[in-house]
Amino acid sequence: MFDKISHVDDVDGLLKKKNFGVDDFSPVVSKRRQYFVLSRKRWIIGLSGSDAPKTSKMDAGMGLLLYFHKFSVSSGSSGLILRQLTSCLSKSLCSAQIPQPVLKKKDVGTVNMVGEFVDRRRVTVQGGKGGDGCVAFTKLWANEFAGPDGGDGGNGGHVMFKASFDVKSLALLTPTIKGHPGENGGGSNCHGKNGEHLVVDVPLGTMFKDDETGEVIADLMSPEASVFIAARGGSGGRGNKFFATPGNQSPEIAEFGAEGETIKYIVEMATIAQFGLVGYPNAGKSTLLRAITRARPKVASYPFTTLRPHVGMVFYDDLEQIAVADIPGVIEDAHRNRGLGIQFLRHIQRCVCLLYVIDLSTSNPTPFEILETLKEEIRHYDATMLNRPSMIVANKLDLPEAKANFQDFKSSVGDSMPIIPVSAKFGFNLKDLLIELRKIYDTKQAKEKTVAVEKYEPVRTQQQRKQWRRPPPSTQTQS
Repeated sequence: MFDKISHVDDVDGLLKKKNFGVDDFSPVVSKRRQYFVLSRKRWIIGLSGSDAPKTSKMDAGMGLLLYFHKFSVSSGSSGLILRQLTSCLSKSLCSAQIPQPVLKKKDVGTVNMVGEFVDRRRVTVQGGKGGDGCVAFTKLWANEFAGPDGGDGGNGGHVMFKASFDVKSLALLTPTIKGHPGENGGGSNCHGKNGEHLVVDVPLGTMFKDDETGEVIADLMSPEASVFIAARGGSGGRGNKFFATPGNQSPEIAEFGAEGETIKYIVEMATIAQFGLVGYPNAGKSTLLRAITRARPKVASYPFTTLRPHVGMVFYDDLEQIAVADIPGVIEDAHRNRGLGIQFLRHIQRCVCLLYVIDLSTSNPTPFEILETLKEEIRHYDATMLNRPSMIVANKLDLPEAKANFQDFKSSVGDSMPIIPVSAKFGFNLKDLLIELRKIYDTKQAKEKTVAVEKYEPVRTQQQRKQWRRPPPSTQTQS
């Protein structure tokens, strides 16, 4: 984390060399040492020992952390090692009210590591078959017919699906998934072993629908408690000892193991992201995602370059992360299966906020007509999505025609929706966009915490539970 920069003999020499004044420093108390913030140069200086300057002003902001650590050399003299931290990671060192985004500082690799992406599968899930019961008889010395001792078969294993962060696609799901069968029973009252449960990892947010009706049966939203038993295994067959009766003490019959459940599902993956990018083809959605995250969607000058959803993570200096999803372009009459359709809108169905990426350089249709078309297509897919917070990202502001169309577009939209003009290609105004995203995210998190507190019910004591369960006294009197 630290990189050695230089070595200085004393603090006063460093201050004179860097033209630092004592009035430029501000004290910030930490657990182990005292740091000093240089507001004029927007640097943060940490000094160990009693040679640190003192002042009363404090304005940290964002900047570099210069940390001084005393050390001893062979001659016995002491000095200071100057080390640099690339960003301010501690909230106690940064007094900014709004967390600042941490933009990427290195180029994206040229090697294409993207594999196959599948977001919909039709699978047949079959539980494991139960083991067969055994027909056996005990044979002892001087007792040839000692009675039946056939064991029961083991139960078949279930087929379960579990949400996992390690899986990003449904490409590994096979058309038929079978559970492990149970073992057959044996002689000497040996029961068969139960089949192990088959656990299949699926991406977070996977939905299971009935193949005939399309009804949602399960929705795996969180990895903590998201396990869906898709098909149960069959019961094991009983051995001949189970069928022994006083009238038939040597039965020669046993049960076969039951077959497991066989159910057909439609498995669909819905991406979990806080913000979703919606727009026409070539509006700059993929370019914007590459500019603010480390995602690598394909970028080209022809329509429908993006053929599958992409998710990128935006990092902030308080170590918070926000997911942003990019989906293929939506055009007019997409609900009538024009273009790539609107089935990809399910990937932003759970987003906290919708970001309409509008190309300001177009004149036919106009930017306002594009916005209305996108709203209409979303209304055909799920009208409740229009009630969520939304924001307009006016892209391609670097073009001359975009600057001319921006004022007309802003006047047409009015105060109904906030507009942030950006240039994803050149990185103009991206920091303001990310700060606005963080404000919306924090507001949503605060509302969820408030709802959780309102739903909280204190646990009753044992005496309170008895009083609450006790029926009220009868008001009738005996005659």
